[in-house]
Amino acid sequence: MARSQSQGPPSPEWTHFLRAYGLKSEEDVDAYKDFPADHMEAMAKAKVPILVVYGDADKVVPHKENSVMIFDRYKALGGPAEQIVKPGGDHHPHGLSDPKPIVEFFERAWADKK
Repeated sequence: MARSQSQGPPSPEWTHFLRAYGLKSEEDVDAYKDFPADHMEAMAKAKVPILVVYGDADKVVPHKENSVMIFDRYKALGGPAEQIVKPGGDHHPHGLSDPKPIVEFFERAWADKK
């Protein structure tokens, strides 16, 4: 879910995003209220844990308008959420070189559900 395109020319991803949602401009994006992130209440109420992993130098998906917004909104709704920020990390590669923190997150989440 993207709320904003980074500075510079539109990326192919941004163009695809706009087309997929039938949007034409930044104003359309700002006014649209049916993104998945606009419907997280039921997940938060059910205490579905989410883990947000992102690079803070992502040039494709701006983290403040996407990952940070999802994390903050979900926490505000009372949902269990954690984040792992990759300092200097760009969009690729996804994930972490050591998946241990991800595995540990889901092990904790699973244990909390029992």
